[in-house]
Amino acid sequence: MYFKRFIPLLFCFTFTSCLREKIVLDDFGTSNAIAVTSFLTANDLQVHVKLSKASKVIGGGFEPTLPITDATVEMNDGQENLEFLYDQMSDSYISSPASGFFVTEKQFNLQVKVPGLGQFSSSTKIIPQFLPEISEGSVRSETINGQTNYQFSLKWKDQVGAVNYYRLMPVLSSVNKNDPLDSLFMPLHQNKIFVYDETSLKEGEIQIEENVLSTNFGIDEYRVIGLKFFLLNVDENYYKYHLGIQKLNGFEDFNNPVFLFGNIQNGYGVFSSYNGMTQKTFYMK
Repeated sequence: MYFKRFIPLLFCFTFTSCLREKIVLDDFGTSNAIAVTSFLTANDLQVHVKLSKASKVIGGGFEPTLPITDATVEMNDGQENLEFLYDQMSDSYISSPASGFFVTEKQFNLQVKVPGLGQFSSSTKIIPQFLPEISEGSVRSETINGQTNYQFSLKWKDQVGAVNYYRLMPVLSSVNKNDPLDSLFMPLHQNKIFVYDETSLKEGEIQIEENVLSTNFGIDEYRVIGLKFFLLNVDENYYKYHLGIQKLNGFEDFNNPVFLFGNIQNGYGVFSSYNGMTQKTFYMK
């Protein structure tokens, strides 16, 4: 399922599988659309499912979406059911701990019922694990008028005999100016999502070069010394969905709409998986 978007989404990704987003429909969209997002990985003990009610676009602007707090959320693997409860702190539905429930190659079905708005569903499998190791990398930076342009290049080996998709998440690595043993990791405030497929393949390796313009995070006693990269092995649905968000955030073409992939029946969003994450830090040159 694809749907047309003209205004960028605002999002916040956490490693525990929750995506916060604002959904905006077409100029003549409805105000009763439901967005559902959830990401599975093998050996998860708890899973987050994010639900929100979309707003209607009015005159090019939009009202904030509202979280849904009275839904019934269930997930099953064809045999066992897993129930979810709403958690106000994370603004999402969280499953009860279930050791051994989420395993590779088993199909999981997600069912959501929202009073007065209907039922929404999807299904996915957890992909086989692959740990993509970053083999080479470099980071440079230049600060002008309070904004820093980070330039980085990375290489990692691709898996032989399989089709792989990747997400890369850069994080600022910094140290206290007065205490070198005090380190701090902060999200890199940027307007881009880095997702790749094997079209980036070069001689058996993925090779990428990127530029990120970031506003300085404003903690004076800390000095940025490098970037820490989290590299995820993700499934095709995860890749397609975030590739659409990447295009929306890139502002590359205001004249043509972006079609954002989704696999939620009767709603918007994505139910997908990732399996395998590695991390590596590179220091500024």
